[in-house]
Amino acid sequence: MIDQKYLELINKDVDGNISSSEKSKLEAYLVDNPKARKIHRELIQLSKMLNQMEDVPPNPNLKKGVLNSIQVNKYAKKKTRSTFGSRLRSPNWRLNYNLAVSFAAGLVLGLLVFAILNQSLNKLRSFNDPELIGSIVLKDVASKLEPVDRVQIKENGVSATFETLVAQDVVLLEASVTTPPNTDMALEFEDADLHFRSFSQSKDAHTNLELLKNRLELRNTGQNEYLFVFDDRSSDISSLTVEIYIDDFEFHETVLTGNRTP
Repeated sequence: MIDQKYLELINKDVDGNISSSEKSKLEAYLVDNPKARKIHRELIQLSKMLNQMEDVPPNPNLKKGVLNSIQVNKYAKKKTRSTFGSRLRSPNWRLNYNLAVSFAAGLVLGLLVFAILNQSLNKLRSFNDPELIGSIVLKDVASKLEPVDRVQIKENGVSATFETLVAQDVVLLEASVTTPPNTDMALEFEDADLHFRSFSQSKDAHTNLELLKNRLELRNTGQNEYLFVFDDRSSDISSLTVEIYIDDFEFHETVLTGNRTP
């Protein structure tokens, strides 16, 4: 039987992390122990073979395949969307008397900023891009639109179809959804790969679309169709992650490819 400490020295020698004194001890041990000498020789040969192998790049759709194979509602911990009320009840958000004056001033400033942002957001929701016709095509690139990925969801009272299409440097995400009340959808993307341009919906109902740096959130009730338009900033494979929440608990997550595979 090989002493554990010499097994550790063998591993260190194979990894190239052994000191000169340890090397001497190991060599003396190997002289009198043919079994350890055989293991040492085989590991050295295996290490050389691995070092000579070329790196194999992973399939660009590996991440999508892995994530889509996971049943989020079965294995993942319930993820909740942080609401203003829950934040307000946390210790870090409790207001005290010393901050009352600053809070009042900040509230006034915040209302002004909100008015400006809300005006900009309403312009975005109107989606009056003159190059767009119908609900899914661009006038100049309509004939060049190519479907890239498509996902269908039917569970927990949600029926939805998400499809990505590309043309030139434009990526479109079409979403046709039917959901129960209090259903939220979130769309995540890499800001370095995709730039959100505009948004449209088939119904004129008010949509509380929230725009973050690399995330879009909106609440849906009933049936609706949405169109999200992105500028493709990168030649690399980009992805769009769709998350669906009911009553602030995530029950589904899927990943769509955002452009053609090179």
